[in-house]
Amino acid sequence: MNKGVRYKLPLDRLSCFCLKFATKMFFKLSMGLAQLQEPEIPQQEGKKIYALDKNHKGFNWNKLAFALSLPFNPCHTETMLEIPGFQYLNVDDVRRKVRGLVLDVDGTLLPPYSDGDFSPEVVEKLREVRDKMEVCVFSNRGQERNIFKELGIPVVEDGPPKPHPEGFDRAARHYLKLEPQQCAMVGDNILTDGGANRVGMEFILVDPIPGKERLLPRFARGYGRLVKNTYDWLYREKIPKRIRD
Repeated sequence: MNKGVRYKLPLDRLSCFCLKFATKMFFKLSMGLAQLQEPEIPQQEGKKIYALDKNHKGFNWNKLAFALSLPFNPCHTETMLEIPGFQYLNVDDVRRKVRGLVLDVDGTLLPPYSDGDFSPEVVEKLREVRDKMEVCVFSNRGQERNIFKELGIPVVEDGPPKPHPEGFDRAARHYLKLEPQQCAMVGDNILTDGGANRVGMEFILVDPIPGKERLLPRFARGYGRLVKNTYDWLYREKIPKRIRD
């Protein structure tokens, strides 16, 4: 289990401001285009509700905007913890920092695109997380599984797909009844799950479970890891794995 990382860039304040402003404007424009393309179901109580389906596993405006802005925003690759697998998560340590967890599925709890059963170790860890913390599942495949019903773990079904900030915000506020800053996203893909950093969530990065995966998702995951590893090598400032005030 590795310590989380924060970055300190050797740039002057004016350069940092210009870089952040330009990237923020680009991201807002891209997210606006992405929102126009998201499939919707009828509105309820004046709120826009999004339909999650298998098509969100592909590349879309959300992921494209996040991918292009990632090299200019090292904070989006910051992690609270880095662990070799979900079953190695130390729940007691994590709940000293956050009160709720948002879990990815493909590559985190199961091999990518797998419809098989969860391993006994993963099921045992899910039970521990459920008993000790608030927890929900947020996957771009958006499919319900019997194990989540049996464990009483809700699945986010009415938010825009990752890495759209609104999806993480809805997972925290609507499903966990917590502020995003009180939660952590657990996932294997920086390009999708790492978007949690944009709403103030912590990010727990896990090594992906091996499995058959399409070329584009594999490339996207590798790209995110490459950006993160580059910043790790250049500018990383390690922080202790402890509760920060």
